[in-house]
Amino acid sequence: MPASFSATSSLSHRRKLLYAVILALVFIGVIELAGRIILAVSDARPDTRARLPWYARRAWSAAYWGEFDRQKMRFEPHVGWRRRDFAGDHINIRDGERAVIPDHATGVTVWCLGGSAMWGTGARDAHTIPSYLAQLAEEAGLPVRVRNLSETGWVSTQEMIDLMLRCRSGEKPDIALFYDGVNDVYSAFQSGRADGSTQNRELWEAYFDSGVDPKRHWLRNLAMVRLTRAALRRMGLIQPGVRSAIEGYSDAQRNELAGGVARTYLENLKFLRRVTTEYPMGTLFFWQPIVADQDKYESGERSVAGDVEPAFFALFEQCRQRVMADGDGPIDLSGALGPSPPDGFFIDAVHLNEDGNAAIARAIFEHLRPLIVSRATVAK
Repeated sequence: MPASFSATSSLSHRRKLLYAVILALVFIGVIELAGRIILAVSDARPDTRARLPWYARRAWSAAYWGEFDRQKMRFEPHVGWRRRDFAGDHINIRDGERAVIPDHATGVTVWCLGGSAMWGTGARDAHTIPSYLAQLAEEAGLPVRVRNLSETGWVSTQEMIDLMLRCRSGEKPDIALFYDGVNDVYSAFQSGRADGSTQNRELWEAYFDSGVDPKRHWLRNLAMVRLTRAALRRMGLIQPGVRSAIEGYSDAQRNELAGGVARTYLENLKFLRRVTTEYPMGTLFFWQPIVADQDKYESGERSVAGDVEPAFFALFEQCRQRVMADGDGPIDLSGALGPSPPDGFFIDAVHLNEDGNAAIARAIFEHLRPLIVSRATVAK
């Protein structure tokens, strides 16, 4: 075979291979682009909670949920995460702290710590529990500055650490108010552990135990991969990333877990009360209500209650009973809302609409007001 013919044939094969690689990359690029368009359309859909009757009649609802969906988290040392700063018509965050309205520069300082229910999921800035507390104090003629230091997903252990870090840096409130229950229980419901771990522990462990590999993280975020995993989940071929670890637990194991959650939570309360010896402040602890606490569900509440596994409701009630059996535990707000109005109070199993936040704030203020008065008297 002539040498020129062999070289030409080899060049032709290399060109074919190059063209095949280019076509494959173009094909993958087109599929990825199409996938990203599909995900963008899907992500642009309003939060399902925006369709509840209570929100359907509010002109600001679509804009609010649009701002809510644009919220992003950032890493925060020691406590895990906090929201990035955000400026909107209904949600405003500065230095990781949600706006409280009215915001007074002086007065008795009240720090509100908790998870997303205290942060105000589903509510505008002026209609979160901390903002309603500030408004009630103002109406009562009490000089108060309320700060909303809550964050989505936080358990009481994270709140305890956050308070300690702030005190160490020289900040200190006159009153620290804690609103908990759901996240401590849900963390245990996920992991099967009662050690006060953060939520989504299984994902954190998988991420770090497999090595923090940015390339692997990039691969998991490809539209093709995300859509494929979503399709497999819908077909039941793979499980969601985070699931309950107590599915196969016996009654004895569930009772033991509930006891562990209660002990951990109550130890956090005791520790926080000891902290107030070194950093004098008043403390108030509240156990939050959930939709299962309502005597009967109204309208949208019936549907949101059905979205939650009964096993979580059962574990939550077991934990609540254990916590309340302690004579030095939190104030129980499970019955604070009263009968649900026609459109309900709950927008999902644990979050309240603005009417619900107002009702809880009034119940909290009954206990907060005497502390404010006493602190204001001391300040004089």
